[in-house]
Amino acid sequence: FTVLTRAEIASAPVRGLMMIQADPRGTDRAMARILGLPEVTAVHSTNGTWDLIAEVGTDTLEEMDDVISLIRRFDGVTRSETNLLLTTRRPMRRLG
Repeated sequence: FTVLTRAEIASAPVRGLMMIQADPRGTDRAMARILGLPEVTAVHSTNGTWDLIAEVGTDTLEEMDDVISLIRRFDGVTRSETNLLLTTRRPMRRLG
């Protein structure tokens, strides 16, 4: 599990999930470049329509737009869709 402190969320209040479709020959290269961005907290490989899902966090919507635009121009990235995270709720876990 992951614990997010209030300070971590405050340091990147604009958060989003960017679903990325990549050219099969360029997926590894695209993933490496995406992981090199300081605004990217994780990249997940997945199946289905999207090949990768990047978790992105920035201070402002303008910075988020800049990161999205940058990633879209990376070699190997053919298509993307980004959804901003508005609210995060976690289920209560029962102990025992």
